[in-house]
Amino acid sequence: MEEILGKEIVEVKLASTVEECRGISGGAHQASSAANAISPVGCRAERGLSERLSAARKPDAGSLPSEDCLSESGYPVASPPAIPTEGSRAPKIVFLAPQGRTFDDAYASELAAEGHLLFICGHYEGIDERVYTLADSVISLGDYVLTSGELASMVVIDAVVRKIPGVLGAQEGPIDESFTSGLLEYPQYTRPASFRGMEVPSVLLSGNHAAVARWRREQSLARTAGARPDLLERFAAAGALTEADRAFLDSLA
Repeated sequence: MEEILGKEIVEVKLASTVEECRGISGGAHQASSAANAISPVGCRAERGLSERLSAARKPDAGSLPSEDCLSESGYPVASPPAIPTEGSRAPKIVFLAPQGRTFDDAYASELAAEGHLLFICGHYEGIDERVYTLADSVISLGDYVLTSGELASMVVIDAVVRKIPGVLGAQEGPIDESFTSGLLEYPQYTRPASFRGMEVPSVLLSGNHAAVARWRREQSLARTAGARPDLLERFAAAGALTEADRAFLDSLA
C-alpha cells in the first residue's frame, strides 16, 4: 500500500490491480480472462475500499469514486454510490476467510444491528494480506474451503437479513428457532393429520396450549441431547434448565 499522503486524503491502491483493470477491453471472454489474471482483490473491491477510507475524512466537493474496471469493457455499469458525507455512517467491512470468527446465530444478530454491511469476497488464494487492515470483521463459516467468498457471503447475508424485524412477517419468527434459544427447534408438522400411517402427535391436535408448549420444550431438549450434546451442555451451564427440564432429561437416560 502507498503511504498516507497528507492529512486530508487517505487512499489505498494496489497499483498492479488498477493497471490491469484499465487494460480490460472487448467482450465477455476478454473481460473474464483479464479478471482471472488480476489481483484477487478485484477492481470492485478496490473501489469499495477506497470509498471506505475516504469516509474517514471529509471528501473534496469534486471528488468521485474510482471508476469501475468494467466500465472500459463495454458492459453497462450502474452509477457509483455517493461517497458518505461527514456525519454519515461508513459501512462495516466484512471479509470472509478461514482465520475469521466462526459464524453463528449470535454473530448474525450482531450484524443485523448494523446499518450498512460491505462484504469483500476473495478468490483462489484469498485477498492481499495488506487489505485485511481495512476489515472491521473477518468471518469463517467453518472448517472447510469454498471456491469463492461470494457463496459464504450469501449464507451470512441470508442469516443476517432474516433477523431484521418484519422480514419474516411474524414478529416471533426469528426468535422461536434453532440456536436462538440455545436449543435445537422442536419438530414441525402440517396437514394431513395422518400420512401413510404416520400420525401427527395427538397433543398438537388437543388445543391445550400449555401441553403443546411443554411438548415442544421436551422435544427441543430431546433433539438437542441426541444431535448436539455440546449445545445442551452450554445451555445447562448457562443455568437455563428448569427442574422440569432436568427431570425430563433424566427420563431419557
